Amino acid sequence: MFDRSQIPYRKKLPPKSSKQLGQGGPRDMQRRQQGMGMASISMPKVDMEALKEVLLNNKEAREELKAEIRKEMEEVKEAVTISSKNLEGVGLPFDVVEQKIREAVEQTEKQTRDRYESGLGSLNSQLNSAKAQIKELNERLSERKSEIKELKRDLNKREEKLADKDEVINSLREQQNEEVSELKSKIMDLIDKIRLGKITSDNYEDVRPILNDKIFIDPLAEVETDLDSHIKIDAAEAKGVKRDLKSDIEKLKGLLDSKKYKPVRARIEE
Repeated sequence: MFDRSQIPYRKKLPPKSSKQLGQGGPRDMQRRQQGMGMASISMPKVDMEALKEVLLNNKEAREELKAEIRKEMEEVKEAVTISSKNLEGVGLPFDVVEQKIREAVEQTEKQTRDRYESGLGSLNSQLNSAKAQIKELNERLSERKSEIKELKRDLNKREEKLADKDEVINSLREQQNEEVSELKSKIMDLIDKIRLGKITSDNYEDVRPILNDKIFIDPLAEVETDLDSHIKIDAAEAKGVKRDLKSDIEKLKGLLDSKKYKPVRARIEE
């Protein structure tokens, strides 16, 4: 337990020759009590950080901490009782001193209890918040696990499909290779036959159908006169610009009399 009496208390005291000032501070009161043979009262101090760690790590430590606080408070009460017994020789009334001591003890108890309850409430709220966060994280983790399972299932299906496709592709490649090798062998046989002269242009076979009779007989020759044509021909009127026949004849004569057509005319006359 930390002893508050070890805290240095710097105070400039006046010299003894000068007038003594009134000494009413807490250290002065404690010094007077010690000079009278009274026991010094050390107030309990609670480390809140250590308290948080203890309360978060172990539930049983809460009861131990409560027991420790009760024990310290009993020690304070015993010290106050001893101090009150030693106050019989002091000029102050015992009832007044006892009332002040009781008020100090109650105030100390209240402050300690308030600090403990406030720290405990804060720890409980933090613990509840941490539990909520852990629950949310667990839910997210379960969702991610289900998504991972679904993705693995989909991946396995795709791998199976790819394996089937690979088998089909390999079979098609083998079939294609066989066909290509067969065509290559046929082409090589033809090349060998052509090179050896076994195949020439005279050996070309006409695969078209051949008529057995060389004379073709028209089945409709006898009834040709009795047949009516289903094709109807209508005389179309001449469309365009009307020409002068005389001018066209004159132009034709001029062309025939030209030098370009004289040799032709000579051959005709001969």
